[in-house]
Amino acid sequence: MKATLDNEVEVNYITLETTIRLGLPITKSQSMALKTITKTKSHFIGYANNIIVTVGDLVVCTWFYIINIPGIKIILSFSFFQKARLSF
Repeated sequence: MKATLDNEVEVNYITLETTIRLGLPITKSQSMALKTITKTKSHFIGYANNIIVTVGDLVVCTWFYIINIPGIKIILSFSFFQKARLSF
């Protein structure tokens, strides 16, 4: 599955549709919302914790906020870059 790496985003997120398709566990979240750069607003549905992400030979355990916005399925944030010690 493809993901977008965005070093300006503060949290990792994944769409609800992708979460269900991958069979990831959903932990319900408190009432928070996300406003995207396009001004689209979505409430966080919950989060998925301890999810293993593989990028090439690199394996990182991370978490995702789950949202219900169509479009890009997975965004990996600046914190993912730091955790993975990625540099370009």
